[in-house]
Order: sequence, then structure tokens, then C-alpha cells
Amino acid sequence: MFENNENNGGSEYGYGLYGSSGDKVVDAYVAGKIMQGVSNELGLNKVTNEDIIGLMAQRIEQVGPVKVSNHGMNPDQSNVLDLAPSSLKNPRLFFNALRKDSRINQSKLFTPFNSTDRAFHIQIPQQ
Repeated sequence: MFENNENNGGSEYGYGLYGSSGDKVVDAYVAGKIMQGVSNELGLNKVTNEDIIGLMAQRIEQVGPVKVSNHGMNPDQSNVLDLAPSSLKNPRLFFNALRKDSRINQSKLFTPFNSTDRAFHIQIPQQ
């Protein structure tokens, strides 16, 4: 989540991507970035990106990992992965194949072709 915010223009992207529980983690990201800026400006102990990630991890534990992201699900129930389109030779062909695969939870398939997600978000229920 930290990298998503950092690489996609900040918290606006995170708020648009995650649900209300994920927004609480994005709130921790925002608070951390504010603390980072203030500490740098005042010459205090530097707040690092690792510190911010730690704040976000604490918030995930407080909210509940599965409420924040399906990536926190029990792998015996569901496998969730993200793939960068740049890692694929033909992203559109891959998307079309995913849409035809009955093992994929189609309601949880988010891609650049059907959502605002910049990655292929794939969820595979385990039987």
C-alpha cells in the first residue's frame, strides 16, 4: 500500500483504490508523511519511510488484515496476487484468458482493462 501511494501520486490514489477499511491505512500513510515533513523541516529525528510503513502495518492489524485487503486472506481459502502489466508479453491476451477461467473469482478480478487498478489483481478461491 505504501508503494502504491508513493508510485501513483500519493494518498488520492490510495483513497480511490481501497475501501473504507483500507482508507484508514491510507490515513496512517498521510499522517506519517506529515510527520516526515515536519521532522525534516524542524531538524528533528528523521521519520523514515520504514517508520511510515510501520504505522500503516499497525493500522492494518488494528482494522483487521482481511478487512483491508484480500491479500491477507487465509491461503487455504483464497489465493490473491497482483501482477504488473509490464511483466506480461501481451496483457490484453492475459486479461481475456483470465475472463474465461472458471477458477478465477470474476467479481474480484481487477485489471487496467476493467477498473482503475493499475495491476492485475487476481483472486483464486481454493476448493
